[in-house]
Amino acid sequence: GAAKQVAYAWAISLNQDEATALLRRLNLGEAVVDYAVEAGAFVHAFQLAQIAAKHKLPDVHLKYAMFLEDSGRFQEAEGEFVNAGKPREAIDMYLHTQDWDAAMRVAEQCDPTAIMDILTAQAAAAAAAGQYQMAESLFLKAKRPEAALAMYREAGQWQSALRLAEAYMPGRLQEIHLEMASNMANVGAGGAEAAVARARAFERGNDYARAIEAYLAVTPADTNNLDALQQCWEQVWLAFVGDTTWSVVRDSPHHTAALGTCSLMVPSIHSLAVHICFSATCACGLWQKVLHFITT
Repeated sequence: GAAKQVAYAWAISLNQDEATALLRRLNLGEAVVDYAVEAGAFVHAFQLAQIAAKHKLPDVHLKYAMFLEDSGRFQEAEGEFVNAGKPREAIDMYLHTQDWDAAMRVAEQCDPTAIMDILTAQAAAAAAAGQYQMAESLFLKAKRPEAALAMYREAGQWQSALRLAEAYMPGRLQEIHLEMASNMANVGAGGAEAAVARARAFERGNDYARAIEAYLAVTPADTNNLDALQQCWEQVWLAFVGDTTWSVVRDSPHHTAALGTCSLMVPSIHSLAVHICFSATCACGLWQKVLHFITT
């Protein structure tokens, strides 16, 4: 430490040629440059690096850039980061301050590979501020539809999540429907409309057993709308005997619960359920499956 300090003081007291000869003779070029940087004497650090350790110049530029950034002198810091061959550091500096235009300018001029990261960071900031449409647009520009989908799922924006999945990730639609239905159940949304919405979401996710359970959750205590109850029972019946669901739910405990619920309802609802079963069977031509169900 003391030797560096003495050599540094001696070198800056000499003219350029004498300082160069001194530092080469003592082999202290790197040491005095490091000392000048540590002391914050960047003018001398640049001068000494230029005459005695040119390979240290990028490091001096980098350290000076960091000093300028800490001082809030961002535009000057940008130039030093670029001179140090570290444009990505300048971009990260602007991302930290959310100066998106400046970050994009540096990326376009010096590091185009960072453009997608800038768009993603800007999108994440927009999402955190609740600006979902802007965030979605930016995520899509960054070719990150999965990030936009995750944003909508986290925010409970299910219709937007379904729209996005249908357009960009159709293979995930079933997953979104199931998550939507489960979320609706977890938040305890009440009433007949909520139960039907949950059931339909489960149906679209091909989880027929849970769809039936959700339809069965609608009782006269939830609504006095017989049309709504009728629609629920029609869906339950079709879920049991429809071609696409029979093999899924035929052996599940839900089929016993469904038929038992009919007989436990008040007489008017019991009659309605029987009428619905009869009507649905006639309409769909499902007598063979009904007979199979009754006799097994």
